[in-house]
Amino acid sequence: MFVKFFKILHQLNEGLGKDHISDKYPDFLNYWLKHQLKKKNINQSYHYELYHCLNRNYKIFDPKEKLKDKLFDIQEYFNNINILYLLYKNYIDIKEKRIEECSKTFEECKTNYNNALEKCFQGGDDEVCKGLKAFTKFNRKEKNIKLENCHNYELPTLSELILIESRSGESENQNIGYNLVKNNFHNFYNGLRTIEHRNYPDLTKLLSYKYNILFEHDAEENKNNMMNILKQFFQYCDENKKNDKLSSFMKEFIDNYYNKKKGEYENIFSGCNTNVKEYKHCQLYKQCEKNFTNNSSKIARDTNEYISKQEKYVASLSPLQLWIFKAQSMFQDFDAISRISPTVMSTMVAIVVCLFFLYKVHKTII
Repeated sequence: MFVKFFKILHQLNEGLGKDHISDKYPDFLNYWLKHQLKKKNINQSYHYELYHCLNRNYKIFDPKEKLKDKLFDIQEYFNNINILYLLYKNYIDIKEKRIEECSKTFEECKTNYNNALEKCFQGGDDEVCKGLKAFTKFNRKEKNIKLENCHNYELPTLSELILIESRSGESENQNIGYNLVKNNFHNFYNGLRTIEHRNYPDLTKLLSYKYNILFEHDAEENKNNMMNILKQFFQYCDENKKNDKLSSFMKEFIDNYYNKKKGEYENIFSGCNTNVKEYKHCQLYKQCEKNFTNNSSKIARDTNEYISKQEKYVASLSPLQLWIFKAQSMFQDFDAISRISPTVMSTMVAIVVCLFFLYKVHKTII
């Protein structure tokens, strides 16, 4: 089978030339071989023997030595490559009507895409990131295709993959959200309270993937996820509104996430204002409007004005109010306090009391 497949690919490539992507067929064959071994549950101990045998004898059917140095065990990279392969396979199967159970295939697509996101941003695999970005571009070109065999489904359109690159000279003000999640074993990052999964589960996932949202093929679940993210963002901003560093995070969130999803959010807001049926995402929308002083309406109306109001609010606070907020933040996290030794704790309390006394004396003299 391997030899037959090699000859077919070799013949196809000869008509297309070296500059065509098909010239990479030896690399694909190496992956395909590993995939077949895995698929058929061949014991790992036999893999080496097969590669050794092929490398000894490939010249018999490959006189031009196209397979020279191309056949080796890619175990270390296989899982990452395989995730991308499965994504394309899911997509082609859906498009070419090769599936019988639509829901199962869409669920597999969701799992494979979100696993690839995990490997890209949490595993730090740049090649998976590049492959995933290429797949999202491929997906967006095909977004208007109708699915004849899955009448109750639409071909999902993936959000454009955002790869925020580090830039020199901006270390404190770049990837703020990612660092607020990554550094959650500390209490603060760059003056902002870190974001913990237990309090902001959906926002944490978004930020840990650098503003790339998890894929949901179900439209309602996607809206629920989007509204949970926005609600938790409002919650974090409300709890930290006296922090003069907050507006930097707000700007990053709006630029890298909200503005790219603005049309979808506006559809959710308008739908929830006119729809009588109580969808879950509409319940979340109404909670945002009630608990966070109509922030949904404000951000929908004008994102710049939304940030400007936050900056004006901080500017309106007195030095004493800002000082009290910072003192409260220092002692707010009980877990953090419990890790501090009694001696250090006593010293901190003494410093705070002393500073407060000096501040009051200063105000009295003035």
